[in-house]
Amino acid sequence: MKFVNDIFVGSTTEFAKRGREIYYKINPELEKEHKGEVLLIEIESGDYFVDKDPDEAMRKAKAKYPDRIFFRCRVGVGPYRKLRGGLYK
Repeated sequence: MKFVNDIFVGSTTEFAKRGREIYYKINPELEKEHKGEVLLIEIESGDYFVDKDPDEAMRKAKAKYPDRIFFRCRVGVGPYRKLRGGLYK
């Protein structure tokens, strides 16, 4: 993973792979209380933001990381939507 001035530099495949790795680590704990909710993962830190409302999840994420992109999915039910390898800004 490479970041230049806090901006991810690399392929979307690499980004999505890292996002999925983090997701699979945290999914068991999240699935108990947040199944079906939107999950945004900041891949460098591993921080994540979850909410039933996708806009609220993004507000939380952007409040902490205003210039970052996020891996986006739904907890326990597969992809949120097909979006360039999981990238969402």
